[in-house]
Amino acid sequence: MTTSPAIPARGSKEPWRSDDHWKAGDKAWWISLTGGGVSRTMVDIVDPAEGTVRDPRVTYNDGVFRLADRFASVRHREGSCTSCADSVLELLAARPCNGKSEN
Repeated sequence: MTTSPAIPARGSKEPWRSDDHWKAGDKAWWISLTGGGVSRTMVDIVDPAEGTVRDPRVTYNDGVFRLADRFASVRHREGSCTSCADSVLELLAARPCNGKSEN
């Protein structure tokens, strides 16, 4: 099981925490807050009910793993979701990008 630091709540609505917000195949950012800023990793949603994602850079288990915080640290990366896009912008504004590649 993989974990990431907790993403602080941004406003009262956090639709990404709900299983029905996600569909298998959705393109997403897995976001980690570090001492150096914000790190984003591209992942694909595999199974919303299981809380699993795929990172193509992971070489075991076809890149599929379960996030310990389910989707609390995951946001859509395409422009299809205003709530997720707004949250990513707020996170980036609050903490500078740490310079890691965003694939």
